[in-house]
Order: sequence, then C-alpha cells, then structure tokens
Amino acid sequence: WMWDLDRADPYPNWGLQNPTVFKFVVPKALEKYFDVAYAKRNFETLARRAAILREFGLKASFNGMEPAYFPEQAYLDHPAWRGPRCDQPRRARKEYYAPCFDNAEVRALYFEAVRELCTACPFDAFVFLTNDSGGGLCWAEGLYPGENGPHACLKTPIGQRIATYLSVFQDAARA
Repeated sequence: WMWDLDRADPYPNWGLQNPTVFKFVVPKALEKYFDVAYAKRNFETLARRAAILREFGLKASFNGMEPAYFPEQAYLDHPAWRGPRCDQPRRARKEYYAPCFDNAEVRALYFEAVRELCTACPFDAFVFLTNDSGGGLCWAEGLYPGENGPHACLKTPIGQRIATYLSVFQDAARA
C-alpha cells in the first residue's frame, strides 16, 4: 500500500520490505494515514505465530526500521510531527520525512502501538535499522540528505535523542 500512494516514485519500494510498528498496529490518530486493514492482517498473523512461541516457551525479536516515514498528509495535518528528511535523494522523486521523536505526540503514538504489539507477542528485543531505507532520527549524521530536522529540536544532543527514542520502546514493552 505504501508504494500505491505514488507508483511514479520508485523510492517506497526501497524500504517497504522492512517491518515497521505501524504496519502491525495503527493508533487511532494515524488511521487516516495508514492502511488499517493491512495492519490488522499483519497483527493477526503475528498473534498466531506468537501462540506457537508461547507454547514452546520461546521469545521473539522485532527486526524492523524506525522511525519510518509517514505519508505527507500526516504532516500537513500535524506539522509538529515532521522530523528529518530521510529519503535517498538519488532514488526518490519526492521528499520523504520520518516523524520527530522529540515530539511528545509522536512518542505517544509509538508507545501505544508498541505496547499493543507486546501484548500480542513475547518480544524480548527490538532491533531497528535507523537512518536508512525511509527512516531516520532528527539531526543524525547518517541521513542520506545530510543532518537535518526541525529547528525545534536542533539543540537536543544526539545521545539524549537516542536515549529518548529507545526509552519509548522499553517503557512500552514494560507497560
């Protein structure tokens, strides 16, 4: 569905194979922007597989890419959510932006989704590709277009930004 938003742009195909949290759980505030039926099917598949893990006393890891870009309409409706430009300029025909983890509303969206994910599956690790394939943290050196992000979080030290990012997943998993 991500590629269907604009078939003239090859960039979404670059990272759409990567699992992202919102491909499994779509919080109410994001339902207008993400394919809820697609996420529900993925979540149900995950829950069925998690039942097998639990039967054998096993745990799971979530290997994906976050923070992954949102559809542009989300940022038009919620400008403060817009984070860094995260596309590969040589591949993309338009700009793509990841959400800003310095924004409390964005963190709340992730918290809600990760908490629900963890109720469905016994995750003991989250492994994320960041700053590649349609994702990125604000003002990170590894972003394809170079360090960038909203002015509001320019002064946040990268160590603090990463700690905040990781704590959202840890706190949601504990909850």
